[in-house]
Amino acid sequence: ATPYASWGVVFVADTDGESLILSGSDDSLHVTATECNGLASNSKGWLSIDFETYMIVLCNECTLKNLYLKLSAAPGAGTSYAFTLRQNEGSSTLTCTVANANTTANDLVNTVAISDGDTVDIMVVPSGFPSLADAYWGLVMYIEPAPVGWTGKISGVTNPAKVMGVAVANIAKVKGVA
Repeated sequence: ATPYASWGVVFVADTDGESLILSGSDDSLHVTATECNGLASNSKGWLSIDFETYMIVLCNECTLKNLYLKLSAAPGAGTSYAFTLRQNEGSSTLTCTVANANTTANDLVNTVAISDGDTVDIMVVPSGFPSLADAYWGLVMYIEPAPVGWTGKISGVTNPAKVMGVAVANIAKVKGVA
């Protein structure tokens, strides 16, 4: 049998409710055209038209922050690639620029508040005819954790006594939830 290698990652957040979005594309960035790509898909190429094709809909209110970028090659002296998280087809404040001899950049200051149903993607704008490069990115998504001892609505009823005819008190507790 042919041996296969496999690996895994365990992410332990510093703050409850944080998770990672990691992605990238091995489709080289265009050196003159503004392009967009899906925020969380490494199987797609960059598009310079029909940006909405790669927009994804986020189904939870959340905050996106701490954008990191890595290029496979430096843009070159006097050139750059500027990356921007787009929200609902408009530019957000979460941006970073990889310039000159650098291959990485980040934005650890700005955050973007996402509402249920907002669309997001990532846009790149080249400047000064930079070198061809592939791009890889990551950012943090923060979703407010449910309160301990979860409360909420099921079928429109807040804190129901029964779920599908079973008393809530008789439903097994989930590890870590009071």
